[in-house]
Amino acid sequence: MRGFRSESENVAELAGEGAAGSSSLDDFVARLNKPRAAWIMVPAGDPTEQTVTALAQRFEAGDIIIDGGNSYYKDDVRRSLKLKSAAYITSTSAPAAACGAWIAAIA
Repeated sequence: MRGFRSESENVAELAGEGAAGSSSLDDFVARLNKPRAAWIMVPAGDPTEQTVTALAQRFEAGDIIIDGGNSYYKDDVRRSLKLKSAAYITSTSAPAAACGAWIAAIA
């Protein structure tokens, strides 16, 4: 498993639990095998929008972004249509606030 979080101390904690931490979003994406898949756990609203947009800019057709947060379903539909050529967006409706904000992938 590979993980990224904007706070470096949290990345170190993740690495201490056996996952491979990444120092930046670019590093995170570069270390994923293609086709890539990323599961994001960030609060709904602007944090999700920013994270999905940032990943989609780095992902290619066939890569997958899984929105594991509690996004409003109409936002998921809008993102799916907008990003159809770059990535597939889905929502599991799990409350990200309970889990903290993480981006993870199984490498």
